[in-house]
Amino acid sequence: MLSHLRRNAVAYLALAVACTTGTAYAADRLAPGSVTNKTIAKNAVTSPKIKKNAVRSPDLKNGAVKAADLAPGLLPRDAEVYVENFGLGTPVANPDGFFEPDENDGDLDIPATFTGGRVVLRFFSNSAYVDCAAGVGFAGLYLDGQPVPGTRRSMAGSSAGAGPVELLTVVELGPGHHDVAYGYDCPSSAVNVYSLYAPSFMASVLAR
Repeated sequence: MLSHLRRNAVAYLALAVACTTGTAYAADRLAPGSVTNKTIAKNAVTSPKIKKNAVRSPDLKNGAVKAADLAPGLLPRDAEVYVENFGLGTPVANPDGFFEPDENDGDLDIPATFTGGRVVLRFFSNSAYVDCAAGVGFAGLYLDGQPVPGTRRSMAGSSAGAGPVELLTVVELGPGHHDVAYGYDCPSSAVNVYSLYAPSFMASVLAR
């Protein structure tokens, strides 16, 4: 027996080393692609076990990591805006006029660099009225020359009854340039005069 051990000492030593270090040896020399989802236990890989910069962009398949895979609070929440204009309808397709403070422009220009998204549009005037020859005047928002549903409202007919006016809506806009305008109309297109005091436009792009 003693002679047997002396003759095979090197073999037994190699076996002992393999038993104690074989796992580490194999882990350092895994073939590319040999570790799959099925071979990793659930929740086995946690933050402390991942070396800094160990996982790089080229290691991840595009679209593999979803928002649901990340811990709460890592990503900003989507913005939420709810607008309800009770009783307001859709402006007429061809209004009698648009707000034109000068000869050049009277609308809000969203630049051509806009990449698209959900936008809150707002028009406000401290005081406004539409004087019609007969009947009640109306006003509404127009986007790229088209009436925006839910923004048509009746207007005071004289400076005596004029008051603050706000037109507010949420729209989906594609990429590129857009025009937002304030338009007004009267029955039979009989507009005497319209007035706006300190009017302003605003477009707020929601989180994307």
